[in-house]
Amino acid sequence: AAVAPPDVTVTDGKELPLLQIGSGPPAQEVPVSWVVLEPPALRRGQCAVVDVAGHPVLIAVPAGATSSGDSGQNQVAYADVCPACNGSLAGAELKGDVLSCPSCSAAFDVRRAGAAVGDTNRTGRHLAPLPLVQRAGGWRLALPRTPPRTPVGVSR
Repeated sequence: AAVAPPDVTVTDGKELPLLQIGSGPPAQEVPVSWVVLEPPALRRGQCAVVDVAGHPVLIAVPAGATSSGDSGQNQVAYADVCPACNGSLAGAELKGDVLSCPSCSAAFDVRRAGAAVGDTNRTGRHLAPLPLVQRAGGWRLALPRTPPRTPVGVSR
């Protein structure tokens, strides 16, 4: 069981699989834990790395997101690891919908599932999205039931 900080509650109950839909061979089920959290208060065009049950998570609100007055509307979540350099995204700059890694300047579109911007070599490099949904009881984030990956240059 994950140890959660005071503002995060790990849900109990049945293990819920997370299925990825894509154009490749059928994906294997990834066991996840759904955690309830209070996302950070971010405005459009802002992002932050937060600790969620021991996993560093990047939460971002793209500048092009529509706002309905709810500070949590249109937030997206990604694992805090740059796929280009394996560094942390803490301190990343979000311009419009494009997030730039503070270590290597690789750019990713946070509204297009974290796809690399300008990926002319078609490497398929992208941020690792984490499902973040709003339910009647608040926000829920799906975290893989694996140890968190520590970005290069970050000691835990």
